[in-house]
Amino acid sequence: MAKYYIESGDLRMIVEGSAPVPAAARAISQAVARHVGLAQMVTVSERGYVSQREGGWLYDTDLMLETGTLLGLVAEHELN
Repeated sequence: MAKYYIESGDLRMIVEGSAPVPAAARAISQAVARHVGLAQMVTVSERGYVSQREGGWLYDTDLMLETGTLLGLVAEHELN
């Protein structure tokens, strides 16, 4: 399993997973449960937190996802 660095607003979490989107959804689900403030976008990287990079550069392998989309995935999963 890969290690993913998930960031959004006040959220900074390292999550192991088989793919980046499910790992990000898991992190968002935990953040909501803990009432952590989230930004509009979520960054997912296997190479560390984007905010800690000089200039905040994104690598080709980094993902930027809309928080609302991930929240929809979490809600759909919880309903099934």
